[in-house]
Amino acid sequence: MLINDIVYGAGNPAGWAYIQEPTAKEAKFLQRQGFEVLDINHEDCLEAVLQEVANHA
Repeated sequence: MLINDIVYGAGNPAGWAYIQEPTAKEAKFLQRQGFEVLDINHEDCLEAVLQEVANHA
């Protein structure tokens, strides 16, 4: 499977999946592949990153 080739040898977590309200099937598949599922949209993620950068500036 392609995802196995992409994450082969990756650390833990192998990556992050930004999925708002993932289905149980999606979450289970990604967790089996070593991904951390984050129930967040890209705007909230960007806002959190910018806030973190501002706090450390």
